[in-house]
Amino acid sequence: MRVGDLETYQLADALIRSGLRISIVASLTGLSVKWLRQTHVHLFGVSPVNGRLPDNCLSFTQNYEAAARLSSFVTLHMGLHGGPVAGGKELLTTWREYERLCGAIDINAGYYVCRDVRVSIVSLMRCSHCRTLYIYDGKRRYTSQCPYCYLAKRQTAGRG
Repeated sequence: MRVGDLETYQLADALIRSGLRISIVASLTGLSVKWLRQTHVHLFGVSPVNGRLPDNCLSFTQNYEAAARLSSFVTLHMGLHGGPVAGGKELLTTWREYERLCGAIDINAGYYVCRDVRVSIVSLMRCSHCRTLYIYDGKRRYTSQCPYCYLAKRQTAGRG
């Protein structure tokens, strides 16, 4: 076994432990789905979740808080790696840093938001008020305006 192979298996192990879906781990590492599923069973004692994967990151934006979390994740990812890089190692690094700084986030949502910005399914816009980057899709309620400004207005209105 080569050192590169060992690093790939270690990365796959870490991605599986983080909760990343097996088919995504397979696409990021090039390892077989069968081996990855067996590894999941070995690690957790149960088979990994089956089912359809989301089409894009908008599936994870059920409210303004989720839109803000995803915006923060992709902005952190771009700051750490110079852009919405597609690698598993970079995804894992960003996920760990995000959880250390901001709290829990589904790594699958993080994968999708980085991918979707990279392939232009969603855009990153800079808010004209707070100057923060946020994911933008004008056709969706929670991504058609800056979620940070929306949440700040709501919080201020609640104090009134």
